[in-house]
Amino acid sequence: MRNAAYSLAIETSCAEGSVSLGRNDTLLATTALGRGRAELMPAVAKLCEQHDCKPGNLAEVYVSLGPGSFTGLRVALAAVKMLAMSLKVKVAGIATLDVLACSARSPKDDQPLLACLNVKRGTAWCGTYRWDGTRWRRDGEPGLREMTGTEPGLWTVEQSPPTSEAVWRLGRERSKMEQWDDAWALSPIYAREPEAVRLWQQRHAAVRPSGPVTSKENI
Repeated sequence: MRNAAYSLAIETSCAEGSVSLGRNDTLLATTALGRGRAELMPAVAKLCEQHDCKPGNLAEVYVSLGPGSFTGLRVALAAVKMLAMSLKVKVAGIATLDVLACSARSPKDDQPLLACLNVKRGTAWCGTYRWDGTRWRRDGEPGLREMTGTEPGLWTVEQSPPTSEAVWRLGRERSKMEQWDDAWALSPIYAREPEAVRLWQQRHAAVRPSGPVTSKENI
C-alpha cells in the first residue's frame, strides 16, 4: 500500500536551484543544485534514497513555476510531468513570486510588501502582499512594472533567492486543502518573452524585406 507521507519540492527558477523532501508536516532535508540542470533527477533520487523514500512512496510534488530561468523552469516541469506519469503523484504548481514573499520577514506596522522578480531593462515582475498574522498573502494579481525606486508605504524584497523549502511550505498548504493542478496543463510563468525569442525576432526583422512581397501565384 502506498505511503502517502512523502512530498518533494523543486525550485529551479534561479541560477542555483534546490530540491527538498518532506514527510507529513516535517521537512526532512534540502539539496542544493548547481547551475547544471542535468543533475536535478540524480539529486532527487539521492535525496529519496537517503531518507528511505522509495519511488512508490512519493505521493506529492510541488514545483516553482517562475518567472525565472527559461531552461531551469522547463527542466523542472518536464521532470514533474514524468513523475506524474510514472508514479501518479499529485502536483501543485507554486508561483515563484509567492515563494519569494513566503521567505520575507514579518512586517512592521502592517506595512505591505512588494515582491519583485526578473528585473530587466528597468522593469520587474512584481506583486503586492499583506501580512495575515502568519504569512504574506498576495493582494491582487502580479504583473510587470517599472522599477523607479521603493514606493511610499511599501517595502521591497528582491535580493533573497527563492528556496525549495518555501516551495515545500506553500505546497503543504495546498495539499491540506486538496488544491491540485493538472501536471500536463502546467507551464512556466514568463514575465516577458524569453531573451532567445526576442533576439530571434530582432534578427529576422533585420533581414525582412521592407516592401510588399508579391507571390508568383498572384502575378
